[in-house]
Amino acid sequence: MNNAKKFKLAAILLIYNVIICKAQFTTIAHTTYPVTALFADTATHKMYIGSTGPTLLDTIPINGLGMYDLTSHQLDSIPFGSRAVGFDVATITRVGTNLLIGGGLYYYDTLGAFQDNGLLVYDGNQIIYPTTSFNHPPGYGSYITSFETDSNSIIMSGIIDWYYFHSNVYDIIGLPLDANYYNYSAFPKISNDVNAYVRSIKYYNGELYAGGNFTSTNGIVDLVKLNNGTWQQVGTPLSGAFSSVHKLGTWNNLLLVMGNFQAAWGDPGDLIFAWDGTNWITMGNLGQGRVVDMLEYKGELYIAGAFSNLNNYLAKWDGLNWVAVDGVVFDNQANALATDGDNLYIGGWFQNLNGVPCGQVLQYTKTVGISENSFQLRNLKAYPNPVQKSGNVTVLCPNIWNEKEVKVQMYNTNGQIVSSINSVITQSRLSVTIPSLINAGMYRIVVTGNNFRGSVSVVVN
Repeated sequence: MNNAKKFKLAAILLIYNVIICKAQFTTIAHTTYPVTALFADTATHKMYIGSTGPTLLDTIPINGLGMYDLTSHQLDSIPFGSRAVGFDVATITRVGTNLLIGGGLYYYDTLGAFQDNGLLVYDGNQIIYPTTSFNHPPGYGSYITSFETDSNSIIMSGIIDWYYFHSNVYDIIGLPLDANYYNYSAFPKISNDVNAYVRSIKYYNGELYAGGNFTSTNGIVDLVKLNNGTWQQVGTPLSGAFSSVHKLGTWNNLLLVMGNFQAAWGDPGDLIFAWDGTNWITMGNLGQGRVVDMLEYKGELYIAGAFSNLNNYLAKWDGLNWVAVDGVVFDNQANALATDGDNLYIGGWFQNLNGVPCGQVLQYTKTVGISENSFQLRNLKAYPNPVQKSGNVTVLCPNIWNEKEVKVQMYNTNGQIVSSINSVITQSRLSVTIPSLINAGMYRIVVTGNNFRGSVSVVVN
């Protein structure tokens, strides 16, 4: 084989060996107003698209809510009849046989009365228009931001009026699972409410967490959890007048707290933190902006929002840092994410990808290819840091190292090994026990696999 052919073959093999994935973005729909919510309903093979105002979904007029058939790939409207006036959809989810829609919703109910209560229910055939009583929530002017469920009830958060004209505003209420959606007489509010605007709620480790930007009459702020019927503060107040928790989610047995803040809870970081029930884990490098939605897709964590350090609006976590998805740059904010398992769907107010015009609802398809064969050398992260003797430190690793067998060694400043174990990386993490007999000081943890190595410095107290 001559040198030219050898060079060409080597180049082909190099390209082949460093391919990690192949991806494609496809326009699903254009909208005349921003897409604010997506929900891929695998039970009915429909994706519901929430927007603001009297939107056109391609050429189909919708009042803020349309749908996309995941099987036939056709767009359609929701049968509101003539009752819908205008919607600002914030959240969509399924509970049992019904689809719950929350936001700022304006319509005429079955009795012909104008309603502005933030909640609609779709049973798959028709919209159920609840009739609001002045004595029970959610009343006029309510804006539902998120839903959660437990064994007994559907829990809702947002701005929720108990009486007419905002005279008594609550943030979180519950609806019994067997309640009649036409009647709110059985609506109990969650005890000891924080009495403020809550943007997101989420159950984590059996406790209900609530986040927003608030200082309540009970003296609790920004991020709280419900413990034995009482709201308790989680961490310290957020920094900045306009800081806020926008979204709570769970991933890899962690609670993710997302929003627009630069520092929070005593740790440096930006826009997103992880909480393991005891420790804050920084997931920085996004810069200024906000995180408004998150989703796990094919084992990786994706977020939507606006991130100045990436000059982008969609990112994924590689186990150590946030990176642009396959190098693609959006020109405006992404607001919502959904997945049917095979595809990731992105909705927002972007107009272009890498300078090429696109719609406001996109489908992203990732297919796993050949793992990188070249040797990797990475700087890792660890928490808590500092750590106590006999304590455990968690080492964060790249996603592509998952399920790999590794040797974990701990070195002192003289280069001597003070501990060595074999382990397997799970959920991009390793747990390392600090020896009880070592001296306090700086140590280096080195993780070595078949074709990779990473290290991180830790302080032992």
